[in-house]
Amino acid sequence: MDKDDPHFASLMAAYIISHNGGVSLEHLRENPKVPIMITSIARFYVYSHVKRFLRDPTKMSRFINKDDLIVVQKNIPTQKQWETKMHYGKQIISYWLAKQPNKADIRYDRYVHGRVLS
Repeated sequence: MDKDDPHFASLMAAYIISHNGGVSLEHLRENPKVPIMITSIARFYVYSHVKRFLRDPTKMSRFINKDDLIVVQKNIPTQKQWETKMHYGKQIISYWLAKQPNKADIRYDRYVHGRVLS
């Protein structure tokens, strides 16, 4: 994860502002419980800090620790490319899967004509 990546920088800026700054969605939306002046100030606060962090991502460093990076990394949308591969062997599927280092990346394993298809 690179702070110079605009997408990551915007996620980190939003995370820092919402968690470290204490701004919640209730402050940003028009709500009868929250005065309109508070909503306007909160929106400006979010805008100015996101703009500041996106202009110079190094300013985020003092607000980010390892736990924050883990939380943001879990919420970054990723796309996996699935491939169909054949494994030619005589092992049963459960034995073959137990020996694979990337078990989480294997799905729909089954026998096809006596071979394991994953």
